[in-house]
Amino acid sequence: FLMEVHDDVEDGNHHIETSMSGGQVYAKSPVLDVPRQAWILIASYGWYIVAALLVMAVAWSKLKPYYYAWRKKQEEIQDERNFDPAKAEEMQDALLKSRERMQHLHDEKEAEFQRKQAERATAERDEKIKQWETFKVVTKFKHSKHQGSASSNYSPMGGGGGSSGGYRPPRRTVGGGG
Repeated sequence: FLMEVHDDVEDGNHHIETSMSGGQVYAKSPVLDVPRQAWILIASYGWYIVAALLVMAVAWSKLKPYYYAWRKKQEEIQDERNFDPAKAEEMQDALLKSRERMQHLHDEKEAEFQRKQAERATAERDEKIKQWETFKVVTKFKHSKHQGSASSNYSPMGGGGGSSGGYRPPRRTVGGGG
C-alpha cells in the first residue's frame, strides 16, 4: 500500500512539486519535465511533423542548386570588393616563375633523354657493325676453307660432301586402304 502526498511549494522563480512515495521524496521542476512535454508534442502532432520534414527535404533537394549558385555569386561579389591589384600582380608573377621553373626542368629532362637515346643508338650501331664484321670474317673463312679443300669438280649447289646426306626421296609405303 503506497501513499502519495503532493505538496506545492513556491521557491523564488521555480515551482517545485514534491511527492512522497514509499518514503522517498522526488522533486519535479519544469526543467526536468521538458522531455515529457516534447514526447507529448510528438505523440500529438507526429504525422504533421513527419510530413513537414518530408516537405522540407524535397524543397531542399530542389532549391539546393539555386542556393549554392547564389552563395557562389555572393562570394564572387565579395572577392571583387576585396580585390587588391598589387596582390594579384604578385600572385601572377609567382605563377609565371613557377611555370618557367617547371619548363626549365622539363627541358633538362628532355635533353638528358635525347642524350641517352643518342648513346643507345650509337651503341646499337657499333654492335651491328661488330656483328657484321664478325659475320664477314666467318663467311670468308668458311668460303676459303671449302674452295681450298675441294676438288676441281666441286659445286656448292651440289650439296655434297658432308654427313648431311643430301636429298633422299621419301620412303615408299603400300597404301593401307581398305
